[in-house]
Amino acid sequence: MELFLSFIIVILILLTYYVTSFFFMQKKWCVRNYKSIVVPYSIGTVFIILLTIDFAFFNKLINTTAEFIYIFAIWGLGIIDDIYGAPYPKGIKGHFGYFFRKGIITTGFIKAIGVVIASLTYFQLTSIELVNAYVVVLLVLFPHTMNLLDTKPLRVLKSSMLFLIPLVLLGFHLSMLFFLIVITFWAFFESKMIAMLGDNGAMLTGAVIALNVIHFNHIFTTTTAVIFTVVVTFLAERISIQAWVEKTPIIKMFDQIGRVE
Repeated sequence: MELFLSFIIVILILLTYYVTSFFFMQKKWCVRNYKSIVVPYSIGTVFIILLTIDFAFFNKLINTTAEFIYIFAIWGLGIIDDIYGAPYPKGIKGHFGYFFRKGIITTGFIKAIGVVIASLTYFQLTSIELVNAYVVVLLVLFPHTMNLLDTKPLRVLKSSMLFLIPLVLLGFHLSMLFFLIVITFWAFFESKMIAMLGDNGAMLTGAVIALNVIHFNHIFTTTTAVIFTVVVTFLAERISIQAWVEKTPIIKMFDQIGRVE
């Protein structure tokens, strides 16, 4: 049965990739990456289609209506920013500063407020016992953190592995075959620079990881995730993440794995 489902997943990934990439290129929903190659930001849309099918039929990653509403809202906020967003201002401080100084509502401002609303909606639809500080931090900041990291291919994927691998090793139930298939295609699309996550894919990835860390509720993964997202958010508001990566040899070496410079 799992092999059959895996075959279906492969077909769905390929089908949704070709359809969404063609559609995004036709609509000019694409950007020039750091190598000046025009790439559609369609991987996130492939992910949300797969997660919608999972929620409707399999419940491997998304199990409740609250979870689905949350991830769909996060993806939607990301795709709006991808399509309509401007390169300036940057960061939470930048977008809020733009609003309070000039009265201008940017897509980044909408995204920040929207993530908070999506998180509050999730709280409203789930047990009140889930509402505590670390859940708030993960639901609100983890999508933002992954978005901050998505400036080079594979960076979000490798950051995701830092949490998904410990989750699996510590006993979190996850179909390994499904996991490997998705990771393989994701790595291929990004390393070949034929598709990218975009804000929609990076934020969606952060949202899914946040939900799974919350549900597994292990002190190691929870503490690591909270520290990670707070530190990255703090650094991004003060320095360039890319500059920090370049100045940190171990991080730079890890960051360049699988990527052609």
